[in-house]
Amino acid sequence: MTLVETILTALGASVVGTFGLYQLVLKHHFDEKLAKFQSELTASESKINSLQSMVVSGQLKRQELIDQRRFDALDKLWVAKRQVDKMAANAAILMVLKLDDVFDRIEKDPQLSELFKVGQGKNPEDRNNLLASLPEFNECYIPEKILELYRLYFMMGCVCDLAVSSASGGFDPRKFCGVNTFNAEVIKHFPWFEKYAKKHGDYAWLYFVGPARNALASAIRNFVDGVEIDYSIIEKEINLFPKPDANVGKNVVDALDKLSPEFKKDPPAK
Repeated sequence: MTLVETILTALGASVVGTFGLYQLVLKHHFDEKLAKFQSELTASESKINSLQSMVVSGQLKRQELIDQRRFDALDKLWVAKRQVDKMAANAAILMVLKLDDVFDRIEKDPQLSELFKVGQGKNPEDRNNLLASLPEFNECYIPEKILELYRLYFMMGCVCDLAVSSASGGFDPRKFCGVNTFNAEVIKHFPWFEKYAKKHGDYAWLYFVGPARNALASAIRNFVDGVEIDYSIIEKEINLFPKPDANVGKNVVDALDKLSPEFKKDPPAK
């Protein structure tokens, strides 16, 4: 090997050695950067997971509070419904009478006003308290269909109660509470009722009271159980509800028995 070849071989080995050393340094530097990046990534993932857990926990807590508030409101709604039931029960008296004939004579015939004193009238303060509870129910995530039915049922109960209360005092209810115009209110909520109202006259809405009460009770129970309520059952039931409420008190039955036949009517045909 000549001197030149020896020098070239030495230089080549030196270059190879230097390049190898450079590779080792570069790999070490890259490994450090990679380890640091992986550490930061792990820390970021941990932070993200922690934030996600906080968000999920917060959502669950919020949903838990909403559910609790909703069920508390449903309990109150059920209690309010039971109070309205007492007022709405007066429909049992009204629906068996020829109301226009009775109301035409009520201010002149004390005997007729005595009939209505057996009703379950509530004082104005009780009605106002029930009315004041409506906004609370609106803010508690109760389905609008249930609230709409409750509001309508509440209004029907109030009209029944006011009609009986005013008649028991010897006053014509048609002057005070729209007892003969309430069909229009029912039709606003349930348009199919218009056909029934045309068939049975100004007081047809009285036959809506019982089915509405039953549907509201079912709606509240079904909502708690997570079952959808079929509101078409109201239309089906009203056609099977031609007789006065069977829960009417004996005192009402006795009073009606004493009433002259000229003021009593047969229930509407199916």
